[in-house]
Amino acid sequence: NGDFIFTPDAEKLSTYFEGATTLKELGIEVKTGTIVWNEKKDLLTNSTDATLLLYNTNVTKENTLELTQFKNASKFQRINAEGQVEPMIVVNRGNGNSKYVFKYALVDLKEPYLVENHLNMVYTKLALSFEDKMELYQKVIDSFKDERTLEFIQLYFGNGGMSKTELESVLPIY
Repeated sequence: NGDFIFTPDAEKLSTYFEGATTLKELGIEVKTGTIVWNEKKDLLTNSTDATLLLYNTNVTKENTLELTQFKNASKFQRINAEGQVEPMIVVNRGNGNSKYVFKYALVDLKEPYLVENHLNMVYTKLALSFEDKMELYQKVIDSFKDERTLEFIQLYFGNGGMSKTELESVLPIY
C-alpha cells in the first residue's frame, strides 16, 4: 500500500500480501473503542437496564463473546451511557504489557452496547442490508481464521499490539 515495513524477512512478508486486500479496500473502517472504563467508573453499574460494555476480556480464545464478573470491585459489565446495536467485529488491540494475542468476535447483539478502548471496532458505513453486512463480516472472520493471517501477525507484529491503522490498512484480508 505504499508503506515502508521494516522486517528481517521481507521476501516472506511480501508473500502474505499476494492476492490479498485490506479492510479499508473492502469499505470497512476501524476505530478504537471509545470507553476508557477507569475514567468512567462513576457510570459503571451492574444494572441490566444499562448499556452493555464490552472489554477485551470478554473476547474468548474461541473468538466469541462471553460476559464476566470482574475481580476488580470497581469494574462492571454495564455502563450508564447510550449504546448502539449495529453489528460489528471487535479485535483485541493488546495491552502493551504482555504478548499480543489475536482475538476477535462478531458482535451481533439485540441490546445496546459500547466498546472499551482495548478493543478495535471493525464496521462498515456502506449502505448494505443486514444480511449483506453479515456476509461481509463473515468474509473478514474467515480471513482472520486463515493460517496465513496468524503467520503474518507473528512475523509483522511479534509481541506488539495491533493498532487501528494496521488492522485497517496493513493486515492482509484473503
